[in-house]
Amino acid sequence: MTLSQIKELAVKLIDEYSNNANLTDDEDIRLKLNGLCNLGQIELSLIKKIKKTYEFSIDEEVEGYNVITLPDNFMEENRLRYYSSNNSILSYYIQDDKLKIAGNCLGNFEFEYFAKPQEITEETSDDYELEIDLIAQQVLPYYVASDILKSDVSANYTAFEAKYNAKLEILMNSVRQEDNGLITINQIIGNL
Repeated sequence: MTLSQIKELAVKLIDEYSNNANLTDDEDIRLKLNGLCNLGQIELSLIKKIKKTYEFSIDEEVEGYNVITLPDNFMEENRLRYYSSNNSILSYYIQDDKLKIAGNCLGNFEFEYFAKPQEITEETSDDYELEIDLIAQQVLPYYVASDILKSDVSANYTAFEAKYNAKLEILMNSVRQEDNGLITINQIIGNL
């Protein structure tokens, strides 16, 4: 989904739940949308993680450790696959933004990690494709709309916030049961 599509869905939800006519015609609200999309995607990426792979090779033995700088979007390690070219046993650790691999480990590596999503700023184009999982994208408009409605004293945001939290709980359960294929997309998406 694009940033524009997320914002359009959030705006529709805001207008539906607000007692004020055309709440989203307010320029202040429109200016908050990108920032709230960013906060929401970060929260959702902590639940439904963005998996990436970084491949590299080490061809020369060194004293101590080979130091590999991790990608800028690195958030958390998933696993490191090692295809040894010299039958050495893999020994490594991560410190800050560096992967340190024992100097005798030669061969090819596939570093699977969970990534931070690209930051959404005011300058982010509306045609930007979100990196978070499609199912998590379905929850994001509810996050944005719920947060906008909190500052509108005439809006009944509590029911709406409860709907967001319910969708979030389903998303968390789907992550837990993902390998079993027990959760369907329809359970999370419901009716927008």
